[in-house]
Amino acid sequence: GSADIQIQTNRARCEGNGINNIAIIESGISDCDITSIIRYAGGVGTVSTDGVVLRYEDADNYYWIGPVASLNKFRIFSRIAGTNNKEAEATGITISVDTDYTITINADGTSIVAELDGANQLTATDSAHETETKHGMNGYVSGSQKPQFDNFEVARI
Repeated sequence: GSADIQIQTNRARCEGNGINNIAIIESGISDCDITSIIRYAGGVGTVSTDGVVLRYEDADNYYWIGPVASLNKFRIFSRIAGTNNKEAEATGITISVDTDYTITINADGTSIVAELDGANQLTATDSAHETETKHGMNGYVSGSQKPQFDNFEVARI
């Protein structure tokens, strides 16, 4: 993937407008625990593509897990052959500007478990990208919304 992501105040900050501001790393492991902090600087947008990218194959095939701030939701999405699919969703989430939120993910085989700040647990079962070993972040920039990421970590389980 490619992205316009800059380091500002020791955080990865998405700067390019539009979808697919994806930054990934090759971890060498598909079954893993991932932790990342996400923060919205400047505003909270209406899109649903901000969050942690899991098991990235290419721009049309991966998972992403994150908040949809304007809809008060936390979601697991899969992207398969360019089509977005909602795998799991928690409602009633409140996301504020300039506040850190911790996303934690456990991906083990076909099972994906995600949490936002230790709560709002989501579970999905899907085998579409089970063996992919690239993970990262996806930030959608729209107007004043500038998603930032910090303390991104991938660990073997």
